[in-house]
Amino acid sequence: MKKIAFIIPDLYTGGMPRVLENLSSFLPQDKFEQTINLLKDKPVNFKVQGRVVPLVKEGKNYLEKGIVFLKRIWKLYWLCKKEKYDVLIGFGMTANIISILIHSTAKVIATEHNVKSIENHVGGGFVKTCVNMAYDFLIRMTYNHSATVVPVSRIIGEDLIRTYHILPNKIHVIYNGVDGTTIRKKAGIPLPDEEKSLFDDPVIINVGALSKQKGQWHLIRIMPELIKRFPRIKLILLGMGDYGSYLEQLINDYGLQKYVKLLGVKENPYQYVQKATVFALSSLYEGFPNVLVEAIMLGCPVVSVDCMSGPRELLLDEGEQAHLLERDGRYQGKYGVLCKPFSEDESTLSKDLTLEEQSLLAALHEMLSDQKLQKYYAKAGRLRSEQFDASGMAKEYEKLIDEICRS
Repeated sequence: MKKIAFIIPDLYTGGMPRVLENLSSFLPQDKFEQTINLLKDKPVNFKVQGRVVPLVKEGKNYLEKGIVFLKRIWKLYWLCKKEKYDVLIGFGMTANIISILIHSTAKVIATEHNVKSIENHVGGGFVKTCVNMAYDFLIRMTYNHSATVVPVSRIIGEDLIRTYHILPNKIHVIYNGVDGTTIRKKAGIPLPDEEKSLFDDPVIINVGALSKQKGQWHLIRIMPELIKRFPRIKLILLGMGDYGSYLEQLINDYGLQKYVKLLGVKENPYQYVQKATVFALSSLYEGFPNVLVEAIMLGCPVVSVDCMSGPRELLLDEGEQAHLLERDGRYQGKYGVLCKPFSEDESTLSKDLTLEEQSLLAALHEMLSDQKLQKYYAKAGRLRSEQFDASGMAKEYEKLIDEICRS
């Protein structure tokens, strides 16, 4: 039996913990002994196989975080020496760097879940810029010393090769998988009585952290135009985050309290997604958006910005990806609709909609107006989602672990 240890920031909330939950659950228990090492000592909200070991509590400022970073390296080093893991699987940049720096005898699989050249350079002051430059340096210095690097999309892999000079033969793309059986089962649970009436009329839904990355303010800004055409339409946002109060203020400024609902984090978001008319992704950037896979799996048509990265690979077939070179206007792909990507500019000071917002508005109007189009994408999406099942993802990791252990 092989001993594998996952290194991940936490199992509290977010996309990476969900991916790890699915991977851990579907790896064969009689073949792998699992340990999950948490970089942050936070509550555990996801079910995984094996022991869960918190390493060090999170630092409160940059100085403390630097000290904590070194403590994590030291603690993981001694854990590896004691447990004699065969393979370390890092989830995310910090976990990857620490796993490689400890110079354990274990083989390291570094998984990357975001376009680092974008994520490491979005916003922030002088200190954050310096920290991100240090991380860029560490990626270049460490990732090539892993056994393999697993980006969760093709574009992330291309970015690692182009920007960070990771060797092409190190890259092994494995798309995120979701547990379709569990998702469909949870989606069938009835909504709370007080929320059922929300879905009596057309609903646009977005699920994700209320953060700058997710760009939900663009959806709020186009709502007045959609209301003119669909007077009873609702926009439902599921999630919490730093931008919560900012979005609430924007809703009040536009007088949209009746039409836009911030419902917070839901233990079972699938009930809501399945009943929505359309799922809208407004992110400035992504790694591989699991929420899109979950939406199409539940038969919810998708309108997404063509951001870096993931939506294009998920919603278009290979032939479309090869020929869709310009990211202008909107494009009806085989499995969903793409529209212009947004910039980092929040664009809330101007009353006029940007060209990108107009592209999203037109795509949503088209989807909401055409029931045949909705039915087509509901059916096509379900078929597409079969290629992103968690069991398939786990088999790819199992094969990869076997290969690097033999090498």
